[in-house]
Amino acid sequence: RRMHLVMISPLPIETLRQLAVQDFSQVVNAPIQETPITVPMNSPEQIGHMVFIKPVKDLKQLSLSWEIPADFASDTERKAPQMIAYALGQEGDNSLIANLKKSKIAESIQVSSDRFSHQSILFSIDISLTDYGLTHLDTAITRTFQAIARLKSEGVPQYIFDEVQALNQLKYQYQSRDDAFDTVMK
Repeated sequence: RRMHLVMISPLPIETLRQLAVQDFSQVVNAPIQETPITVPMNSPEQIGHMVFIKPVKDLKQLSLSWEIPADFASDTERKAPQMIAYALGQEGDNSLIANLKKSKIAESIQVSSDRFSHQSILFSIDISLTDYGLTHLDTAITRTFQAIARLKSEGVPQYIFDEVQALNQLKYQYQSRDDAFDTVMK
């Protein structure tokens, strides 16, 4: 049962209900077997390996990425991967980027969790390195995993939850008016 009907109109709700029943009541509500994605995003050859790419531009970037386990990615209510990405990307005292900048290893960091399906999320940490950082990749990787381990043992600080909640409230209050078709397609 994967079909949904979304109607946006200035008509009264009762009129919309009548139109929906009139025009869509003949649609069969048949159960559909969901086909889970069983193939991982990364091949076994890619997992746990470093890939060095010589860019055309003068880029010095370390990218760490991994697929979030399906059972964890399927939990869409808690948004844990997004919260962890936000926490790791913070620039406060004792943050990952503050630590890397202090050691002259990195200039900036971008952390993201990108959903590709209901059960598939790619978590990425991209670190823009200094010339010194380019020669100290192991230190950058070690510090990144230390920051992740610290989050795992201490949890996400309450102020991060409060900050994300406040930002989401602001986004909601000051959201721009979207095209109706774009809204329906979400």
